[in-house]
Amino acid sequence: MPGQPLTLRPNAEPGSAFRWNTGALTPTLLVTQPGRYSVQITANGCTVRDSVLVRAVARPQLGPDTLVCSNAAVLLAPRGVAANSTFLWSTGETTPAITVQTPGTYSVRVTTAGCTQTLNRLIGTAPTELPPNIITPNHDGANDTFRPTAALPGTRLWVYNRWGREVYHSDNYANEWSAPGLPAGEYFYRLVNERLCEKQLKGWLHIVR
Repeated sequence: MPGQPLTLRPNAEPGSAFRWNTGALTPTLLVTQPGRYSVQITANGCTVRDSVLVRAVARPQLGPDTLVCSNAAVLLAPRGVAANSTFLWSTGETTPAITVQTPGTYSVRVTTAGCTQTLNRLIGTAPTELPPNIITPNHDGANDTFRPTAALPGTRLWVYNRWGREVYHSDNYANEWSAPGLPAGEYFYRLVNERLCEKQLKGWLHIVR
């Protein structure tokens, strides 16, 4: 396993003498780097030699913790996994990948050539967008413009007065509207963006001057 020491322990008679290619004279050898390690073992006047190749196993990745829209399906599939690996998910499944829709922390035990690693990933629910319903466009730098969401590209916004007449529209809204030339009062908006959890938002907006 990457970053985990490995103990090499040759099968030898009690009282044997050991000489490793690293210069160590111990019955076992703790290694932290890949490579070929050899040992000379002497017992009862007889000397034998053996070697072993230690290879690093790449650590798989399950991806970063993620916030998704409510009830959205998420595919969990470890990356960088050897073809002969086996899997055991916290859900009990043993497939290379699973699809989940419930928020929570999911884990998978990946076993490759006798080496087992546990990977975890948190799936959370993104908060529902709650646009502000009051703006005060008095140029004091606070709450001067209507900022319903992050300035996402492709956001379409319509604003209507209380009689249903359109007073503002943008096909690429960037949170810049400050209701110029409009009197204080109540207005209504409709906002559309496919990247939002709620694809379309509707509500009322109060302008205070």
